[in-house]
Amino acid sequence: MLVSGSDEAKAQPEAFIDEMLMHSLRNYEDAHGSRLAFYDRGLPDIVAYAYRFKVSPERCELEATTNNYEATVFVAPPWQEIFVNDEVRRASFDDYLLFHRSILNIYKKLGYSIRVLPKSSVQERVEFIETTISELDA
Repeated sequence: MLVSGSDEAKAQPEAFIDEMLMHSLRNYEDAHGSRLAFYDRGLPDIVAYAYRFKVSPERCELEATTNNYEATVFVAPPWQEIFVNDEVRRASFDDYLLFHRSILNIYKKLGYSIRVLPKSSVQERVEFIETTISELDA
């Protein structure tokens, strides 16, 4: 699999976007009909990647509008205190902030309600998600 910050992804942006799109579609199909599913990246994220890599976003946008998730999505915010650059994540934190804003804008454009996870412990994030789901179900 091509990794977003890798030289291979930059050299083959169309292949990278195609691979991410196919992976996201498989995840969507696997979870389709489930009451609850969590994704690291969803179809709207792939639209943002297409724009980022200057690849035509049309197919990604079509899939993102055709294959909808629940109306409410949870998004982890950029968190500078735990941000680390490594061989995979080479972009600066500021670059990540810009990309994150792009992702949020795409989700909003597609009509999703965004719930930003708190910058807190894993347990507190789980409790936030459980509470929010309970409130949405009520």
